[in-house]
Amino acid sequence: MNNDNLEFTFYSDNYCGQNQNRYIIAISLHAVKTLKIKAIKHKFLICDHTQNEGDAAHCVNEKEIKKSLKSGPIVIPQQYVTIIRTAKKRGNPYQVNEMMSST
Repeated sequence: MNNDNLEFTFYSDNYCGQNQNRYIIAISLHAVKTLKIKAIKHKFLICDHTQNEGDAAHCVNEKEIKKSLKSGPIVIPQQYVTIIRTAKKRGNPYQVNEMMSST
């Protein structure tokens, strides 16, 4: 497969603790060198003026987990799966893909 013309564009929400650091730059440089792709663009959205779908999903899940913890502890991972599947009150529920360990 010839990757010479591939370009990637990543969008970040401008939260500096997660996105604007040496690790993002290092992995981008490594990818350009090893995969021989043409370019990686990393665009940062304007602070406090955006909300992406991922942020909304995390917010809904966190609120539902906090509400669930008020009625007792979460002791097994399956409880998180159930909470997340039922967290979204409007529209299609979140799809949760459970992964299994190979060991």
